[in-house]
Amino acid sequence: MRPCHTRLRPRRLAIVLALLATVLGSGTAGAAPTPPPDDPALAQSVAPDEAAASGPAVIDVGHVDVGPRVVDGQWQVMARDDSGPAPVWRDPAQTVLHVTDAALMDAPTDPAYDFMGGRAGERWYVVPQTQNPDVVWLGWNTQDPGVTRTVQRGATMSIGPVSGPGRAWMFLQNGTFGKPLPLMDSQTGAPQDVWVDVNTHVHANWVFSAPGTYLARLTFSADTLDGRHVSATTVLRFAVGSATSTQDALALDASAVLDAGAAGATPSTPATTQDASPAPGSGSRATLLVGGGVVVLVLVGGAWILLRARATARERARAQAEVRADREVRTGVGPTAEGPTGTAQPRGGRE
Repeated sequence: MRPCHTRLRPRRLAIVLALLATVLGSGTAGAAPTPPPDDPALAQSVAPDEAAASGPAVIDVGHVDVGPRVVDGQWQVMARDDSGPAPVWRDPAQTVLHVTDAALMDAPTDPAYDFMGGRAGERWYVVPQTQNPDVVWLGWNTQDPGVTRTVQRGATMSIGPVSGPGRAWMFLQNGTFGKPLPLMDSQTGAPQDVWVDVNTHVHANWVFSAPGTYLARLTFSADTLDGRHVSATTVLRFAVGSATSTQDALALDASAVLDAGAAGATPSTPATTQDASPAPGSGSRATLLVGGGVVVLVLVGGAWILLRARATARERARAQAEVRADREVRTGVGPTAEGPTGTAQPRGGRE
């Protein structure tokens, strides 16, 4: 059964923000991960008249973002290829991201990376969060003008399942020595969600443990200002290793990954990963909120969730009042036991 996608209703979000304000004020905020610092390289704007390219393509260096785009009124997932003289939008299913041997790095063995299970002497392929000019630089954005004009708050990016000869991860990191914040682990065998604010541009570290061809199911979904729910799905194609055939990656049948993701099932596990331990927390789907402002990690309903704590003092005071009201409603103690009763409920992923 597909894990739940936990979301917060507005009132519960205010309550959590109030609790966060209390924690931050008590001097214990250092226990929560801090967001990556602002990167000038992420400052970009997307024009409404950018060209769309057709046909297959291979990208082995330069900047690429995946994200939603509205084309002729239709919600689509596309890849904005900024590796050439002018950005063009491509069909990800016809685009091969070639991660060459220039991406090879020593596998991390620090305890902070225990979730990856790296061993000394192993060499892995890394598409870094900060651009390496010799390696394709993959990120995502919600900056298409058709998206920014029509989406309420942002979009949910669901990535996975991922198939390939080894394991794959995606994680954020604050600087060279910051603790990694996992976003995707191919070992879970199920889609994993990342919340992306509208008009946001983000990059993360992508890691592959072995050369070969990889496929990753990718969905972007959102609620629009006119009350519709929109969703589109595609596949990311990776050719990892200089000797890996990009033509093989382009020709690889993606139906198993797409069908497994749609059903919430786990695809067949490659033999090279059968002995790997499941990722921590793989029994529930964590939703990561990535955007501007302070990013804080909290545990809600058994899932770790990042919240942007941007409340003003007045908003925090109002939220704290709602905390008291919520406690009074639940315990029956206080001036009144009546009032709003909205609570956060686990909701199945709609992708």
